[in-house]
Amino acid sequence: MRTKVFISLIACILLTGNLLAQEPPGWVNLGDLPEAWQIRDILEIPGINVLIACGYGSYHDSQIWRSTNGGQSWTKAVDTDSYTFRQLKRDSMSGNLWAVRDMSGSNTLYYSTDNGEIWTGVSSPFSNPQVSGNTIEIIDNFVYYGGTIADPYNIALYRLNQSSLEWELVRAYPECNAITQLKLHDGNLIVFARDKDESLIRVFSHTPAELGKRVINLGKAKISTASTEE
Repeated sequence: MRTKVFISLIACILLTGNLLAQEPPGWVNLGDLPEAWQIRDILEIPGINVLIACGYGSYHDSQIWRSTNGGQSWTKAVDTDSYTFRQLKRDSMSGNLWAVRDMSGSNTLYYSTDNGEIWTGVSSPFSNPQVSGNTIEIIDNFVYYGGTIADPYNIALYRLNQSSLEWELVRAYPECNAITQLKLHDGNLIVFARDKDESLIRVFSHTPAELGKRVINLGKAKISTASTEE
C-alpha cells in the first residue's frame, strides 16, 4: 500500500512539474519588438512594470527597446548606428540604467536616469578604433567596463565614476586580448578574459579594495544627449 501511495505521489509531482515547466514568464508572448533582429539582453525594473531590451535591429543598427506595460507593447528608446548593444545593468542604489555596445571611439556606453525613457551616450575610455565593449558590472558608484582589442594584443579593465563621469584605468591583462565577461560574486569582481596565445579563458578575482589601489585617471568622458539618433 505504501509503495502504491509513494508511486502515485511521485507521478503527481512529475506531472505538476511538467505542467509548471510549460508556463512561460508572465510577460512572454505578449507584444512584438519593432524592427528587432536580435535581442542580446533584457532587464526588468522592479515595481513599475517597465522592461528594457537591447540588441540590434533589422538594419544592424544598435537599439534599445522599452515597454511600460510589462511587455504588451514596445517602443524604441535608442536607435543609433551600426554594431550592437550587448548588456544591460541597473544600479540598485541610484536606479540608473546602463547599456554597453561593441562600438569604439564613440559612444560605447549609454545610461538613463529615468527608467529608460531618455538615454545619454558616454564616450569610451580610449580612441583606438579596434577596441569594442563587451561587458559591464556595477560596484558601488563605479561602472566597470571590459572589452576586446585587436592590436596591440593587450587589454585592461576600466571603470567610470557615475557621479563625475570620469574614466579610470584599473588593471591591465597583458597575457589576454579580450575581457569577455564581468560578474559580481560574493562582493568580488570576477573577470573572464581570453588568453591571447592559448585557447582558454583566464579567470581573475578582485576585491573592491584591490580594484581601487592603483587606478589611473583618464579624464572626463564626452557625452551625447541624443537618445534616438547618433
